[in-house]
Amino acid sequence: MAVLLLEERSLEGSRFKPYIDILPKNLQCFPINYITEELTQLIGSPFLFQIREKVIDLKKDYDAICYWSD
Repeated sequence: MAVLLLEERSLEGSRFKPYIDILPKNLQCFPINYITEELTQLIGSPFLFQIREKVIDLKKDYDAICYWSD
């Protein structure tokens, strides 16, 4: 999906342009990218645990991809 969107973004008159235009320009608004100060505001919330678990899962996936690409 990401490759398709990157390709479509570069095409003049793409039918996906309205969708691509509303996508975030950066990923700072996603909880997995929160800085420590933002995460401390979630202490006591179940979301803090979910964010930490997601970061661990993503790291495992990244490590697995790097392992198999060597």
